[in-house]
Amino acid sequence: MTNFADSPLKKDISWLLSEKILRLLNGIFISAAVARFLGPENYGTLSVVIASVGVFFAAGSMGADQINISELSKRNEDAFFISALIARSLWALFCFTAGVGYLLVFGDRSLFALNILLASTIPLSALSIGSSRLAAYGEFKILSILVSVGLLCGACLRIIGVLRGYSLTYFGFVCLTDVIISQFAIYLYLQVRHPSIFKYLKASKKYIIEYLRLCWPTAISAALITLYLRLELFMINAMLGKEAAGIWAAAMMFITPWSMFISASLPVINRHLAIRQKNDISNYETGVVQLIRWAGLLAAGFMVINWFCIKWLVGPLLGQRYLSAGPVAIICTLVIFPLFMGSAQEVWIAHQRTTSVVFKKVLIGLPFSACAIWIGASYYGLIGAAVSMFVSYILTVILLNIFLDRPFFILQLRAIG
Repeated sequence: MTNFADSPLKKDISWLLSEKILRLLNGIFISAAVARFLGPENYGTLSVVIASVGVFFAAGSMGADQINISELSKRNEDAFFISALIARSLWALFCFTAGVGYLLVFGDRSLFALNILLASTIPLSALSIGSSRLAAYGEFKILSILVSVGLLCGACLRIIGVLRGYSLTYFGFVCLTDVIISQFAIYLYLQVRHPSIFKYLKASKKYIIEYLRLCWPTAISAALITLYLRLELFMINAMLGKEAAGIWAAAMMFITPWSMFISASLPVINRHLAIRQKNDISNYETGVVQLIRWAGLLAAGFMVINWFCIKWLVGPLLGQRYLSAGPVAIICTLVIFPLFMGSAQEVWIAHQRTTSVVFKKVLIGLPFSACAIWIGASYYGLIGAAVSMFVSYILTVILLNIFLDRPFFILQLRAIG
């Protein structure tokens, strides 16, 4: 039976968790320093541009991290990795073109340099399969160290920008630098440690087509999910203005980083369950039930911790101009539970290859969420948007499984029992 407390799993999870803790500290303390320096209006502007580019970046990554780990763990073929990398690169270039076109038509002309710098991260999204390759090899320690290098470099550059009073364009440059350093480090390690991957660069047309067929639903879904996760920010910016958007973005500093803790363990558990599904199907569902329970317990614990963090840190970190972000963050903390449940389901979907489920759930959830936010924000401002966000997440992540993924819903009920 799968036991997530097993020593090898615990060791791998601990390494990835250390990187996520670093990312959490960077997400709260460094981002808070940037937000305090820029002020709500400018921080709202930066957040909206990053979120806009993030939709195309997510599409370029194809939302396939868990699928990549699952497939690479089962196949362990260099030809499949190279074929997938080629397929992803072609798709990412298309997303880059679409992203630049969107920014040129709908973006703020006065922020042209910032837009281009952030858009330049989109084609690099294809390279994230390198991280999946390391995860499939089981080299989680190296992966966490290499990603941490990029995080530390980015944190240092952001601190320099705050201390020297640099413009928004500089912080866009830092976002691009983060991605470049991390990906360069990962592929340099792959070249040195696993040179056979790139020695012959063998690709298969069959694998390229197979990968695109498998991942196109998750690619579209990744863009829609990112839009879904940033919908509140976009609508608040349109309805309540840039300053309100900046306050909302500051509140999200205390929500988004927590999802990194469940994502830290998913590559390890995904690889473990993928191998178990291949070799020993009898205990596979039991392992998934344990994953759901574990995700729920983590979510409950982190929600309590986050409420204390909000109470103690919002004022000292962000300053008087962001005090209204506190009540918003307290309500949005409830979203951590459905976020963790959704992360657990990603592994199940990757193994079952039911990627269309995500697509259907987001298609239903987006219009519902938009209507709920419009009503909530219109009458109750940011507090109304926070309540609407929680309700829409519960509907999309958990309740829709009754109709769209009943086997996983049954496993959720087993986890409760």
